[in-house]
Amino acid sequence: MQIELLVVLVAVAVLLGLAVGVMARKIMQQRRLAREAEQATLRGRVKAGVRKGAERVARESAKASRKSAWWMIRRRFRRDRKDGDE
Repeated sequence: MQIELLVVLVAVAVLLGLAVGVMARKIMQQRRLAREAEQATLRGRVKAGVRKGAERVARESAKASRKSAWWMIRRRFRRDRKDGDE
């Protein structure tokens, strides 16, 4: 009984993995086709450039936010430690 259940679970896991893989491949292909269609026109190239710049700015601002959060945590920890020493 347990072996049959294990075989069924493995088969389900394999089928789910295949389904997810196919879905991911389709999504990547759709994005690639959209990007190619976008690059075919000047307006699309400009939009792509603006979007790429906006993504870069968002990534850099997120990085700066993380850095500032760590800085605040370290500062607070030092201040709390200093208060504990006194």
